[in-house]
Amino acid sequence: VVDMGTLPKLGIGVSSPTTSLDVVHQISSTGIEYPVKIAGFDAGNTQNQTTASGIGIQFKLAGNVSVPGDSLIGAGIVAMRENASDADSSTGLAFQVSQNDETLDEVMRIDHDGKVGIGTTSPTGILHVNTGSGTGNANTVFLDRTGSTDYSGISFATAGTVDWSIGQNTAGNFEVFEDGVDS
Repeated sequence: VVDMGTLPKLGIGVSSPTTSLDVVHQISSTGIEYPVKIAGFDAGNTQNQTTASGIGIQFKLAGNVSVPGDSLIGAGIVAMRENASDADSSTGLAFQVSQNDETLDEVMRIDHDGKVGIGTTSPTGILHVNTGSGTGNANTVFLDRTGSTDYSGISFATAGTVDWSIGQNTAGNFEVFEDGVDS
């Protein structure tokens, strides 16, 4: 259904679209369904995509412009090729933001192995945080307690059982715990 009112609306699976693109999909009781698919296409196999190329969704912010669609760069989510070979479909997911300019900068990546990188495009561990250069809190991984009597820390576990913990105790002091006992 296409509603060509003041702001055109396209509805797929819905008779009265309420937004620019309104997709409604009847779900089944099992499995994962994808009511929207965005796909790249290479007619005649003439494009040799390189590593770090891909296809994505871009979000643009409204600006004070008179031309529809001439919006400000905002953010993006990209399915990013991790291998240049057409026979290898290893794909990562890149999250991009704009830093008050007209480019999108990658700030987080989830690679095909499930490794998460913040501040790096090639995470080497389950969680890889690259704080960059500089001084003070700009290069700090922040663990914030809700209240002054709450504990915050990092625990190291084996098969779900905590072996060691380091952090700030309820009195605000730094502590190291082994097997849940203050050492």
